[in-house]
Amino acid sequence: MKRTNYAGLIDEQYEGQTVVLDGWVQKRRDLGGLILLIYVTVKALSNWLSLMRFRKKPLK
Repeated sequence: MKRTNYAGLIDEQYEGQTVVLDGWVQKRRDLGGLILLIYVTVKALSNWLSLMRFRKKPLK
């Protein structure tokens, strides 16, 4: 399979869709009803929740 998206570009618009990423999982966190994958590529380190928090913080 070929990558359909870059990890750093995944956001809420992709919810419920299937995407293919190219890279490796650095860390897996099981929070009960939610599993977080810390995903690493050359372009981005993607942790969806961290990305969403980062985007809401003002730049200094």
